[in-house]
Amino acid sequence: MLGGKSGPVYVLRQDRLGGIGGQVSVQDICRSFGGAAVDGNVVYLPCTDGVRAVRVDDAGTLHVLWHAADSIAGSPVIGGGRVWALDQEGGVLHALDPASGRSATQIVVGETSRFATPALHGNHVLVPRWPA
Repeated sequence: MLGGKSGPVYVLRQDRLGGIGGQVSVQDICRSFGGAAVDGNVVYLPCTDGVRAVRVDDAGTLHVLWHAADSIAGSPVIGGGRVWALDQEGGVLHALDPASGRSATQIVVGETSRFATPALHGNHVLVPRWPA
């Protein structure tokens, strides 16, 4: 699955990308900046209006499972049973419930850049700060 800045999300075949018009399916889901996280057939997209969980079914059809709060728009990572993403403007790290998208835990981390993405190491979540 591939999302982009203009809104459409494309489902592609891993062994045959298809070229122009050769996608399995396409759906307008959201404007997305940054990297997505994947767990099985669920993709967590860093949408500009809040992270979304999108499931790809066996036919390649996209299904939006949930949409996090608008401010939680940073690139997500998965670990420890949570989807971790930043409210970059508010300087808050959120541990989202992967089943609902609700913030299970949050911690103020301070000012981050627009491109800040949490990193996981063991049982730690590292957050780049701005200025460092």
